[in-house]
Amino acid sequence: MSLTWVEFCEQALHFEKVSAYLNDSWCWIASSGGSNNTSSELRKGFGYLAKKMVITNDTISTEPQKSTTESVIEESDPASASQLPNHNSVLFEVHILYSISYQVPVVYFNVFHPNGKPFQLDEIQKVVKEGVIITQCEHPILNVPFWSVHPCETKVFMAEIFTSGLEKSNYLVSWLSLVLTSISFPISSVLLSAAMRK
Repeated sequence: MSLTWVEFCEQALHFEKVSAYLNDSWCWIASSGGSNNTSSELRKGFGYLAKKMVITNDTISTEPQKSTTESVIEESDPASASQLPNHNSVLFEVHILYSISYQVPVVYFNVFHPNGKPFQLDEIQKVVKEGVIITQCEHPILNVPFWSVHPCETKVFMAEIFTSGLEKSNYLVSWLSLVLTSISFPISSVLLSAAMRK
């Protein structure tokens, strides 16, 4: 099951609004295609949801991930990883973009050590759940290296989810609940519940 650019924008803006109401820090970044944060004014593919968060995870540097054991320390707005409180903390940066070719959302992410050094492939593999296909690629808007969960199977697994009767208006929230946990990025269950459209 795919998602159109307009549906992606509408659902992302709704998610951002609920996030702001709950004092979560997801934000919509409109990039060089529009001025008023509306899907009709954005050039297709040039806007995304973003969040940075400092988290701890004792297993992140020692063994591959099979379950989520993170705890949130604080949300981080500055790009500097120097704010990390201890050696077990990492700065996670996550962007949710729309893939024009696959017509689905795609997660782009980076993880940084306390000294600001980005995680390398062997470290990223310890963060990502087994079986998740990742690639390092250029961020399509920022033009800098990011890791990405490949969207090749998104339509298939989302179609399976929506056979259970979920509304398509909840596509993005349902997708976020699955994909973010696959990269060990914590997301509030309160936010997910509140963002579900009735």
